[in-house]
Amino acid sequence: MMYKIVFTGGGTAGHVVPNIAVMQKTNKYFDKTYYIGSDSGIEKSLIKPLDIPFYSVPCVKFSRDNFLKNLKIPFSLMSGVSAAKKILKKIKPDVVFSKGGYVAVPVVLAAKSLGIPVVCHESDYSLGLANKLTAKFAKAVLTSFPSAAKGLKNGIFIGPPIKEFNSKNKRLAKQKFGFSGDKPLLLAFGGSQGASAITAAVKKATPLLENDFDILLIAGKSVKEARKTGSVYETPFISDMETAYSAADVALARCGSNSAFEILSLKIPVVFVPLKKGNSRGDQVMNAEYFLKSGNCLVLNESDLTEKSLAAYVNSAYRGLKRSMNKGDTEVFYRETHDTTDKTEKIEKPTANSPENFIDTSYINLKITDSSEEIAKILYNYAKNHNVKSKKR
Repeated sequence: MMYKIVFTGGGTAGHVVPNIAVMQKTNKYFDKTYYIGSDSGIEKSLIKPLDIPFYSVPCVKFSRDNFLKNLKIPFSLMSGVSAAKKILKKIKPDVVFSKGGYVAVPVVLAAKSLGIPVVCHESDYSLGLANKLTAKFAKAVLTSFPSAAKGLKNGIFIGPPIKEFNSKNKRLAKQKFGFSGDKPLLLAFGGSQGASAITAAVKKATPLLENDFDILLIAGKSVKEARKTGSVYETPFISDMETAYSAADVALARCGSNSAFEILSLKIPVVFVPLKKGNSRGDQVMNAEYFLKSGNCLVLNESDLTEKSLAAYVNSAYRGLKRSMNKGDTEVFYRETHDTTDKTEKIEKPTANSPENFIDTSYINLKITDSSEEIAKILYNYAKNHNVKSKKR
């Protein structure tokens, strides 16, 4: 029995990389895989190396700053739905999997109108706008966080789809970036929406960090080519995140759910600097608060981001996890706490004026498991049921 699946989602890597993670598992259930995205989004460049047929449809992003731009949305949406219908009629998929982003909206609406089952997935703590608009048209809305599934009749908390990474030799991974491997390595990156603030802060903090750490800085568009200067390797982009993660002893990152779950699943101690509300819908702030309360990270708000606070938090995260690991618990994470419990003593948060005032940390067990296989099985079941119903017609 041949089954076909269409993936959709785009705009940022966070709407595409989880799709790739699920694709790694759906290959054994589906004979043919297709992708529908936009020509202007990052999805086209990320899907192209996978040798998967890619189709594009028009879409317009909702603007929080320019109301007049939003007047184009109904016309673009109609055009997008029409284009998506033509593509879906040609492909005749048995199921559509949507990871959100504005390009997913016309694809989901077209699939619903053609009677093709749709399954959505939300990676963040709360539903993004695209998933809010399409949730009622889906057979199921799968979520990475329990909170996102609440209030949805078709909501199912399933966890995050995480791309598979094969761990490499840490010293050899560091040497790939020109480091000896003698010092711990700080991996710092800000994602497609927030690299500039983190890049600027890391550069200012380098004098406070370089004696203790080598720094791998993914700087985004602020640099044109990779270069190594002293203890800092700076590059605009890294396609081989497997090597970057293998090299990392501690991370500094935004808190988009995709990269956050990757970092935490690999047990890399991390300081999250969430993209503040206003620059986004506030999803990164909510993600970071959840991870902080769960005891899985340190969180440094952008308003408090200085070279001294950055250095203090990075040192705290690295030393805290190392101390916990020395206790023999390989499942440990660390948490900033202001409460006295039976596990921790009351501790003081480091301030910009006291970078040497490291946070004491406690350790808890946390299992972040990849949900890709479970998602693939759900998609297969919907595809199988759709195929049977189609034959009866």
